[in-house]
Amino acid sequence: MSPDQPDLMARQKTVPERNFSWGRWLLIAAGWIVLLMLTILTLRQDMPTATTLIDRRNPQIGPRDAPVTIVEFGDYGCSSCRIWAGAGMRQQLLDKYGSKVRFVWADFPVITLESPKAAEAGRCAYDQDKFWQYQDYLYNHYQGLQIAYLKYYAGRIGLDQAIFDQCLDSGAKEAEVNLDFRDAMIRSLGATPTFLINDKVEIIGMASLEKFASVIDPILAGAH
Repeated sequence: MSPDQPDLMARQKTVPERNFSWGRWLLIAAGWIVLLMLTILTLRQDMPTATTLIDRRNPQIGPRDAPVTIVEFGDYGCSSCRIWAGAGMRQQLLDKYGSKVRFVWADFPVITLESPKAAEAGRCAYDQDKFWQYQDYLYNHYQGLQIAYLKYYAGRIGLDQAIFDQCLDSGAKEAEVNLDFRDAMIRSLGATPTFLINDKVEIIGMASLEKFASVIDPILAGAH
């Protein structure tokens, strides 16, 4: 363990039975179903799009007018996300398609209790123009998502430690993270990573370059 690495190991009814008639039970169930459907319809009216994510301050690579936009909904506590990133898949996509693709990151912190704060850490790094460096370092040198580690990763890539720590401790990025989380819930996403291509096609899990190509190539062919 390096001298400045955090030593996290040192810190350490019974329901009464009720009788309902079948008629009353069915009436209650129907009421809940109607309420649920109304809620879903209300949320769907404000369905976010890939363009909306581009217009927000989400980390992204590539030209805004690229014919293909890939949005990754990911979680730093997701082992599949780490494996996919560790294989260099994002860079392979960018190398293959160049300016024809724009890659956007969206936070969907659902895997661990520490995931939301880790998502905020990424946004704090983004403020210092080192989001992708921070994400790559976290994935490639993963030791945990406790706050001490999140700050340790920042120091290892040369971020201004005081500014980063203040950003993370203040919760200044919580609203940005929650906005992405809301988008994922409205879309009923159920796994990380989930990739949206042009806001239409969902690719779930550690997809290969060939899998992405099977979706992207027809889009590019149709754009000509």
